Amino acid sequence: MGKEEVLKPIYLSDLAIEQIEEDEFKHAEIADVIKQIVLECPMPFTIGLFGSWGTGKTTVSNFLRKSLLSVKNIAVITFDVWKFEQRNIGTQPPYSKEPIQPTVESG
Repeated sequence: MGKEEVLKPIYLSDLAIEQIEEDEFKHAEIADVIKQIVLECPMPFTIGLFGSWGTGKTTVSNFLRKSLLSVKNIAVITFDVWKFEQRNIGTQPPYSKEPIQPTVESG
């Protein structure tokens, strides 16, 4: 009987990617399509980015934010949904008195 093969565990990070060079799943392409929608769509409009846990929503958002900040007269508003996950915003009284403070950036 030969030596048994020892399998080593592989650990993957659950952190969102910030650098396009690290993008192995073409999230930058999705961000580019959304950027074109933002630049070409008549106002007002809303874009929703939906997906299961770990599918790259935050990575796409990071790439899109960086790309849009290079465009003049575009403001990027970031809202931390995890900070307010216990609040049903707009339909029920808030569970805390902490105001919702989005981050606003512009290029």
